[in-house]
Amino acid sequence: MSIPKASNLMYGAFTFLLASEILNPDMVIRQDYSDFPVQRSTLIASLIVGLVILCVKFGAYVLTNSTAILSDALESIANVMTAAIALACLIASKKPADEKHPYGHGKMEFFSAAFEGGAILLAALLIIYRSIDQMVAGVDVHSLDIGLFLVGGAAVSNGLMGLIIYKRGKKTESIVLEAEGRHLFTDVFTSAGVIVGLIVVYVTGWQILDPIISIAVAFNITYVGYKLLKQSAQGMMDVACDGDEKIVEEVLSDPAWNEICGYHKLRCRHSGQFHFVDFHLLISAGRRIDEAHKIASEVESAVAKRLKNASVIAHVEPCRSPDCKKRRN
Repeated sequence: MSIPKASNLMYGAFTFLLASEILNPDMVIRQDYSDFPVQRSTLIASLIVGLVILCVKFGAYVLTNSTAILSDALESIANVMTAAIALACLIASKKPADEKHPYGHGKMEFFSAAFEGGAILLAALLIIYRSIDQMVAGVDVHSLDIGLFLVGGAAVSNGLMGLIIYKRGKKTESIVLEAEGRHLFTDVFTSAGVIVGLIVVYVTGWQILDPIISIAVAFNITYVGYKLLKQSAQGMMDVACDGDEKIVEEVLSDPAWNEICGYHKLRCRHSGQFHFVDFHLLISAGRRIDEAHKIASEVESAVAKRLKNASVIAHVEPCRSPDCKKRRN
């Protein structure tokens, strides 16, 4: 049965408050939306701070006519755009599964990371173009002392915001927040490079260094954009998750599972912060179907609890090894 539109509008009022675990004969699904309010408020704060920093940097560019500062400001435009897209993708990714999207909407987070990577690469190209244009037309920068003060204050603000967002992304396992935090860190590195370079220009009077600094900044952020695009592509192509495999191994190595002989055909992938795990569970031969199923359900529940947001399926198979010491006759 499809979810009514009214429910889609109201789901945030109640589903994000508590973790829930759904057990059925085939799988265990554990969903925890309790981190959503923190994630949403973090991105809203990032958007507001980004707008303020953008205005400060463009003000510094108008005062100084520095291409290096313009390059920093262009990256801030990407910051604001991607913060807005990240917020929209985060909200969309938390929508519950429906008939048309049985695996949920978690992969929207990977689209957000891809957009951020693309925005960074576009900013790098614009920086290179503007720098070359200035080198040809002639360099004329001024009022660098005021510009340095403004860019320095913006860099400190961005650094603090990026650190907060990245830590919350790691804590809540949100690729959207992690990508946004990394993006802000690149802005900080950009600003730091610009500040150092402009100090040299200010002290020596070598204005030709201004566009050269801009080009160096562009090459630096290009690498960051590439890494974000790679991370997004891996998520959308369902690259295997070593961390999930390790958790399954740790759960099944518990001596309490004395009827489990082993497992194989383990597969796992991510859809945003949601984990999909399935594997074949070898149960000692001679167990009744209901007993084997009960063991599998307990294992599914244990793995889902460790992963926090997960769909876990354990397919039961009898252990066929003739040397199995747990075999029942």
